[in-house]
Amino acid sequence: MTNTDANTDTDPDTNTNTNTNTAIVSAPSNTPPARLDALERYGRSAGSLYGELLKFSGKTGAWASGAQGLEVPIGTQLVAIVPQMLAGFVRWQDGELVEQVMQPITETYDPKQLRSSLGDTDRTRWPTGDDGQPEDPWREGALLPLKNLKTGAEYTYSTSSVGGTRAVKHLVTTYAWQLRAAPETTAGHLPIVELGVRSYKHPDRKRGTIYNPVLAGIDWVPASAVADKSDDQQGAPKAEPAKAFEDHRSEKMKKRRKASL
Repeated sequence: MTNTDANTDTDPDTNTNTNTNTAIVSAPSNTPPARLDALERYGRSAGSLYGELLKFSGKTGAWASGAQGLEVPIGTQLVAIVPQMLAGFVRWQDGELVEQVMQPITETYDPKQLRSSLGDTDRTRWPTGDDGQPEDPWREGALLPLKNLKTGAEYTYSTSSVGGTRAVKHLVTTYAWQLRAAPETTAGHLPIVELGVRSYKHPDRKRGTIYNPVLAGIDWVPASAVADKSDDQQGAPKAEPAKAFEDHRSEKMKKRRKASL
């Protein structure tokens, strides 16, 4: 990808094809744990959606969900179920999603190694991008499950744009930093994010204003709070949120991060 700022979430993100059909099969009692882990990774690589598909339009700056494209207002607060997200690569051809490889983020996940294994590494055979330069046919993508604790609505934010993956990576990086810096207050918690948008004028006037998604971490909530809404209806106590989404990193870490931007 050549012009990263120009590649934002656009309507093609809504074409993500995922297999939502699942079948429960009892595992033999002598199946080793490593084998079960491998089966789980394989099953989840299909990218089954959690709730409705959540998408962001780089043309209008709006968030919408489901096949009908129902608006999800800017400022909506959702729990980001970061440990359950999938990452990988998708391949587009003539505006259509033709292939995707998505994996759980485990200790063995290596995006560079995964990309190399997909082939199409000869830059001379890549299609030409908008800037006239070769463009990788495989784009980095992510599937991030989210939940609205107020309504019980469940979503999967699906993106393969630079703007979208950048927003997800920023959230995941901050999440990891906070867990490492203040485990006494963040362990066993998930971040609450607020849906937002930022924009800028593209140098090419024909492209006009470009919109990018924002997933701003604003709070923490116990992971136990992410349960079926029916649990609340049965009188289950509501979990109290943790302290605000503070930046617990040391001043040295903060300066190091600013210098890298």
